Amino acid sequence: MAAVRSFVALPLPDEVRIALAEAQKRLRAAAPEVKWEDPAKFHITLKFLGDVESSRLEELASKFASRLNLIRSFDLIYENIGAFPSAEAPRTIWGGTRENGSIVQLHETVDDVCHAFGFAREARTFHAHATLGRVKKSGALHRLTEEIKNTTLGPIQSRCWGARLVRSELTPTGSVYTTLHSFPFSS
Repeated sequence: MAAVRSFVALPLPDEVRIALAEAQKRLRAAAPEVKWEDPAKFHITLKFLGDVESSRLEELASKFASRLNLIRSFDLIYENIGAFPSAEAPRTIWGGTRENGSIVQLHETVDDVCHAFGFAREARTFHAHATLGRVKKSGALHRLTEEIKNTTLGPIQSRCWGARLVRSELTPTGSVYTTLHSFPFSS
């Protein structure tokens, strides 16, 4: 059986995607050498699964469907731009959300389902964010650091209605995402 590189994601509504693309445009001007994500691919990763056998992925999707439909739809507020590990030493540039118990619960539910299937629990603290770009070279980043600190987002409030299981195919021009399953939340 073929393995499918996949992850579980929270899709972003258009208004959030557009606002993040505008912030990304400012950041891109400061550091065009960064590998910037295509705004059409912006999402919040709840769990990266890696390569999973197709049959096992179907079992996992079935379990996600039964557990995630118990999650009530909720609001998120997108409000900041930042970088991991820090703005002074950026490796990943992101647009993030205000802390929210509902998305933490969602992340924990996804992690619980995955753990029951033998995936390791997430060791890092969950921080809901959409990746805007990745720094591949640590050259002159002073302009980028300043732009990260000075770029604002929102606040933009948006309703979360469901999650997705997404296939990620690596190609020479970047990854291609395909939604394999959608998991609506209860309303």
